[in-house]
Amino acid sequence: MEQRELIDATDDEVLASGPSEISVDKARELVATYEEVTTSKNVVAFLSGFTDDCIVQYGQFPIMRGKDELLPFVERMFSPNLHDFVCRKSLRCLSGNVIGGTWTAEWNDPKSQTKMAGRGFEFWIMRGEQIARWDAAFNSWAIGECRQRVAGGTSILARIRHIWGFNPSSA
Repeated sequence: MEQRELIDATDDEVLASGPSEISVDKARELVATYEEVTTSKNVVAFLSGFTDDCIVQYGQFPIMRGKDELLPFVERMFSPNLHDFVCRKSLRCLSGNVIGGTWTAEWNDPKSQTKMAGRGFEFWIMRGEQIARWDAAFNSWAIGECRQRVAGGTSILARIRHIWGFNPSSA
């Protein structure tokens, strides 16, 4: 199945799209490599880890097809305004040629002088040692703001209600 056909594919079709097996050791090596490249904010090295016809669905952003569409996104993602940027990635699952993981990041925002943090989840469909499809989501927050709200007496449940407009007791 061509990568462009995987946008609307079922989970089973996605899993069957690449029958290659990746060892756990190799998957850990790939995750460590992407962790280093992401922390370096090297756009060229980051893009070299993707196939030319890659498909990327990252959070709320429009689907990106190919490195040409991915390039401006990566350039913004690796903004020079991210000072002291550190990314840590973890392998969470592996099935055939599909790698699933999490990542955390921390950086300083020079405009607001705020220490920021974030956490993301991602799935890679690999073709060889390159990512052919990247599905990801990432949330970020100001570290001090989050601590102040929790320390100031705001309960986690109250934060969930505020952020999502959700009351678990009425669900």
